[in-house]
Amino acid sequence: MDIKIRKAKSSEFKEIAKIYQDSFNEKPYNENWTYKIALNKLKLFSKYTEIYSVYYKNKLVGFFVLNVSMWKPGDFAFGEEMAVKKEYRNKGITSYCMKLMEENCRKRNFKSFMFISNKKSKAYSLFKKLGYTESKTDTLFAKELQNGTSKRI
Repeated sequence: MDIKIRKAKSSEFKEIAKIYQDSFNEKPYNENWTYKIALNKLKLFSKYTEIYSVYYKNKLVGFFVLNVSMWKPGDFAFGEEMAVKKEYRNKGITSYCMKLMEENCRKRNFKSFMFISNKKSKAYSLFKKLGYTESKTDTLFAKELQNGTSKRI
């Protein structure tokens, strides 16, 4: 497999921001990201997380963000974001990245690796296939603030 992962350089942020924008504007997310918002989010992430660039056949095709300071540092590592360009999906890149993050966290003696996944995403079934299970104790809650209702988002 011709996949290489390395800590992202700030010079890569512009290209990563485009991947971020494109990926999270797709269904089922439909998050209306702009390039500027994505770039600003990466700059913010760079202050407190680890951002990794994902290369496939020497082309930057994705990224992931690992937060080792969220919740209880040293116990839980949290996968903040991950995206791969649409045309490079289904090539084992996401599986490779997940296994690499697991190994990274295992070597650093973290007890758990967690992340949030949209149940309608194609990656959701992949995560289950990789041995991840939904938390039995935690649930993501959301509330639409513009009209004050608590309907599901």
